[in-house]
Amino acid sequence: MEWNGIPIALRLFRNLREHWVKFRTELVAQVETEHRFDVYVPAKSSYSFNYNAFDAFLVKEALDDIGKRTSCGRSCLKDDYVKEMALMFPRLGPLRALQKPSRI
Repeated sequence: MEWNGIPIALRLFRNLREHWVKFRTELVAQVETEHRFDVYVPAKSSYSFNYNAFDAFLVKEALDDIGKRTSCGRSCLKDDYVKEMALMFPRLGPLRALQKPSRI
């Protein structure tokens, strides 16, 4: 592995990369339907994260007072912080999973 890297199923990887946008779009739709975060809005053929909707979600869940803010006033969505929040509030787990880098 040191010389050749970690073995992967190349065919599966290429298929996933080719259909990544569709896969992620369906995943977002499924998570939104199941968990009702209402923070992703339809945008053409995919979904877009909406910071205002996320702030409204935090208010609805009574998490707005404990959430960190960025210098421009937005809710902090850095992975390490969201991971910490998801450990304390498991409801945020699926939302954190969608916030992971979306490129393959």
